[in-house]
Amino acid sequence: MATLVLTELVAFDAGPSVAAAPFVAAPPSATPYATVPVAAGLLVAALLAGCGAAPARQRSVPAAPPSRAAAPPVRTARSRPPAPPEVPPPPAALREDSGPLTAKIREGMPANRAAALRMTEQARGLIANGEQAHAIELLERAIAIDASVPYAYYFLAMAHYGAKHPALARPLLDRAQQKLAAEPYWLAEVQVLRGQIAEEEGRPADARAAYERALRVFPRNAAASAGLARLGAETDSAPPRDGAGGGAR
Repeated sequence: MATLVLTELVAFDAGPSVAAAPFVAAPPSATPYATVPVAAGLLVAALLAGCGAAPARQRSVPAAPPSRAAAPPVRTARSRPPAPPEVPPPPAALREDSGPLTAKIREGMPANRAAALRMTEQARGLIANGEQAHAIELLERAIAIDASVPYAYYFLAMAHYGAKHPALARPLLDRAQQKLAAEPYWLAEVQVLRGQIAEEEGRPADARAAYERALRVFPRNAAASAGLARLGAETDSAPPRDGAGGGAR
């Protein structure tokens, strides 16, 4: 019995590559109970051989962290090229305002002011036609209706100048100049009329100064340029004065 158990153990230790020792049967004289330990040993050996070698221990690989969803790309606002600078409108000193005065009538304007503008424009046409007396009457009515209309004073001064009333025209020009201080085109017209009155009265220095003031506020005033050219031509054609050294020896 001991020989049988030892043989089985040697066969188990040798592994699968070594052949198991041959089975040795118990002698017939042995009792039936003597084979029970042998059978138990064989059963244990068979179980151990079926299990084989212990499996190698596998290294545990740490699980990868759950992949986060990729953040959407941040959109940055593209810098647009700077817009070209806007061309500013010409300053008031470069804009002519020679259109009809009725174009200044706006919706919601008081009725008396609108009427005064219409009468002033009508008188403007009368002055151009040489009807000074009728224009003076109409402009005086316009001022009585609305004294805030500045153009009525200017054209009333022009009507008196055309009617050979320079003394009446000058105070009207002063009033018009006060009211038209913010309108360069019309302020230059006032200065031109001052220069023309000064020329009529034989005051060339005052006329020149008035024309120069007109060109300072409105450089494109053709009447002021013509007045200066006229005064310059008159100065050039004047006879020369006797020099200091032109006396008798």
